[in-house]
Amino acid sequence: MKSILPLMMAILIVSTAEARVLRYGFAGSSYYAGTAVTNFDYTTASALLAAANNGDTVQVYPGAPQVTLTKRLVFIGSGYYTSGSSSNANLQIVPQASLNVILQAGGNGSVFIALSLTISTPTSATVENIVFRNCRFSTSGLNLGTSGIARNWQILRCAEVDFGGSTGSRFENLIIENSLIENSSFINNTSTGTITNCVFNSGIINFANAAVVVRNSVFAVASTTTPANYIACSFTNCLFEGTAASLPGLTGTANQFSINPNDVFVAFSSNPNNLALDNRFVLKQNSPAIGAGIGGVDCGIFGGPNPYKLSGLSTAPTIYKLTSSSPQASGSTYTITFSARSNGQ
Repeated sequence: MKSILPLMMAILIVSTAEARVLRYGFAGSSYYAGTAVTNFDYTTASALLAAANNGDTVQVYPGAPQVTLTKRLVFIGSGYYTSGSSSNANLQIVPQASLNVILQAGGNGSVFIALSLTISTPTSATVENIVFRNCRFSTSGLNLGTSGIARNWQILRCAEVDFGGSTGSRFENLIIENSLIENSSFINNTSTGTITNCVFNSGIINFANAAVVVRNSVFAVASTTTPANYIACSFTNCLFEGTAASLPGLTGTANQFSINPNDVFVAFSSNPNNLALDNRFVLKQNSPAIGAGIGGVDCGIFGGPNPYKLSGLSTAPTIYKLTSSSPQASGSTYTITFSARSNGQ
């Protein structure tokens, strides 16, 4: 007995230190049956943050209020483009969850997965090591304000990446991979980083003297930038709608110019099959982007070792029904009923 007791105490200490999964935005609506469970379901940001510990996971449901993030958490949603006339059909049973987040330094190291997001930081704040994976951003959905610094951020397999801010803000060591970028005018003011296997879809692409390395990407906009704004950048194995003459001094190798985006993607300027936005950027048969990347990979969001996933669906299952008699068992028998769905991505 003496030899077992220390082991039992060690197991207890480890188990109490483990990260938990909390649910946020639960409001008892039809897509999520059952009653709220105390110490598990939260409808306000203040209650959620008071209960959460660094490292906890938060499963986000529709109706989640804005969060001013002061702890290191993992937020997981149920994807996007899953409902409406232009959506990817038959993917997810739970509606899209949106989240408006104000990042504070206390939230350094947080991760966001399969969510529709609006992200902002306070003026002059430095926020580090944030990861966005399989997310969609709203208009100016990444806004660092007047002088914010985003250090070591990763944007992976995201849609509608749209930067906001001013010339006093910057990214340091920004990594963007396999993402659809709507407007990059905020990658400026000595920002540094790498952009790989992306598609620049709209807006004026303006790097404003940022020292950014861009690879295997497609610039499907004619007004790419002015020469002074990309002079410190390097472009390798990229496709440009603009002509070589319109981009004098652009440095890099194996780039293609005067590309018609309608020859590259299945549904660029027209969408007869009513595809979701991300699905429109699948490469067309015989597309000049096929095999045009470094090492023979495809350019664009579906190329490379970690291709974009339609609707940003996460491998984590979404619980859309849970009923239980109490938050914890009070006897030898404890019955719960739950339903979950994962799309294998």
